[in-house]
Amino acid sequence: MAQIGKRDSTLRKQASRWALVVGALWVAWAGAVWYALQPMKPVLCVALLLALIALGHLTNISRISIDGYLFGERRVFGALRRLPDEYWLFNDIVVPWKAEGPQIDHVVVSRAGVWCVETKSRVGMVFGKERERNWTQVKYSDSGRRHTSKMYNPIRQNETHCRALAAHLDQELGLRPPVKSLVVFTSGKLQVESETPVVKLPEVVETIVACDHTATVSEEDMAKIVALLAGPKEEGEAPTA
Repeated sequence: MAQIGKRDSTLRKQASRWALVVGALWVAWAGAVWYALQPMKPVLCVALLLALIALGHLTNISRISIDGYLFGERRVFGALRRLPDEYWLFNDIVVPWKAEGPQIDHVVVSRAGVWCVETKSRVGMVFGKERERNWTQVKYSDSGRRHTSKMYNPIRQNETHCRALAAHLDQELGLRPPVKSLVVFTSGKLQVESETPVVKLPEVVETIVACDHTATVSEEDMAKIVALLAGPKEEGEAPTA
């Protein structure tokens, strides 16, 4: 099982905050409805109807955030933990690069180099090619109606992450290990033409291990990379194993 260098997730914290805030708002709205009906207060009822519309919108945003963590990032993290013992796994890494550093879903480190893993959770069918700017997502409603939408090419998105991480390792450590890109879809079907690995969740461990057949990073340099990505330890915190 892979060693865990960083487990915390900004998306998990964000999803938890949304759930708490939206839950509290629903409780407050229900209490206000009860008050408005004892006796009937027409103006307050209209205000509560508008609040209901706003709450529905906030609830949808909350659901997207929670689904993104539960069915996306968390599932990929769980799968990556099954990598062999010599691998290190980092969750939710923010790289200081240019004005705003990119946030990488998962980083995997071994003697064969570094992987930037981009997680996508999409339903339906996804079509795309390596160099296209946008990919197409096709899904069908329960009634059979076809819905088509565009998504930014995750390969191009992850290329930015790879460049940022490579620059960070070079600047901070003077190291230039291979930095490789992997895109993982946790759901849906794929029709993608690319040299960069774009895989479904069950294939993620097999793909990384199959590509990591040559050790190009020394034990000493690997330890430096792990320490940099792990960040400073809090006082009294035990080392991660």
